[in-house]
Amino acid sequence: MTFKFFYLRSTFYKALNSIDNDTSDECGQSKLKTFWKGLTILASMKNIHDSLEEGKISILKGVWKKFIPTLMDYSEEIKTSVKEVTADVVEIARGLELEVEPDDIGLP
Repeated sequence: MTFKFFYLRSTFYKALNSIDNDTSDECGQSKLKTFWKGLTILASMKNIHDSLEEGKISILKGVWKKFIPTLMDYSEEIKTSVKEVTADVVEIARGLELEVEPDDIGLP
């Protein structure tokens, strides 16, 4: 689940940057459609890589917490990280003129 949030945030950042750098006369929603249509498998794979790199520490902490709970006490830190990333995703989505709430992206 944490990876999902990192991936979504990264994708939205790239969409926002693409729209900001687009000098065409299209409106924001048309620019967003152009971004989605132009999203390649290679770009998606790079996004997966970037998301894994960004979330590696918190994801690993979550895994170790399940395996050895007495040695790892980072559950609050991980929850905070997910909430922060979720807030970023919602903010970026709204910047893309999308109507998104935290519940829409699966915040527990």
